[in-house]
Amino acid sequence: VFNHPYFIFGGILYATSLLLYVNVLSEVRLSVAYPFIGFTYVFVVIASGLILDEEITPTIIAGVLLIFLGVSLLGAGINS
Repeated sequence: VFNHPYFIFGGILYATSLLLYVNVLSEVRLSVAYPFIGFTYVFVVIASGLILDEEITPTIIAGVLLIFLGVSLLGAGINS
């Protein structure tokens, strides 16, 4: 299981995202950077549909849109 290509690729992506996030935190306030982790859920849904051919139902789309809206509102409220 640990030498499956998806597992290795996922580990590489996870390590890369961790390094990028630590770099972002050194430049940006946590209150600005943290809400954007919510976008991870959006990317996972898109990737699962495209790569793993999982079914994306209208309920899942509605949930993703709510996450996108929530993160956008948090991001817009940072400068206020």
